[in-house]
Amino acid sequence: MKDSMRKLVMLLGCVSLVWGGEFYYMSGGKRVELTLVESGTVTPRSSQNILRFKDGEGKEIAIPNRLLVKLKDRETLDQYLTIYKMKIVKEYPDNTFLLETDSPLSAMDIANTLSQDSHVIYAQPDLIRKWNLR
Repeated sequence: MKDSMRKLVMLLGCVSLVWGGEFYYMSGGKRVELTLVESGTVTPRSSQNILRFKDGEGKEIAIPNRLLVKLKDRETLDQYLTIYKMKIVKEYPDNTFLLETDSPLSAMDIANTLSQDSHVIYAQPDLIRKWNLR
């Protein structure tokens, strides 16, 4: 498993060199650029599929195969679940959902697509950040 993940990260690194700036997510209407890194200090609590990045400030971010979405109304949820082959991990108040996709790249792509949708208040990958305790 680790070897296949390492190969995927190397392939994605090569792709990002060729097409530069392809890894990003939308936050507050702004594009946050990411740089793929092979390993880092952000460690998830489970062995789920995770990609590691650094943002423009050099902070490490891990992105699993999940995204957080807040909808204007719940009526569009089933449509999105079907189109993007997602499932609900957790439902929060006010039409907010933690959704699971098949990969971290899908989570980023779907979040970026949904963030432009008029029925969506916000959508972004489920970010895992390193916390520094004082």
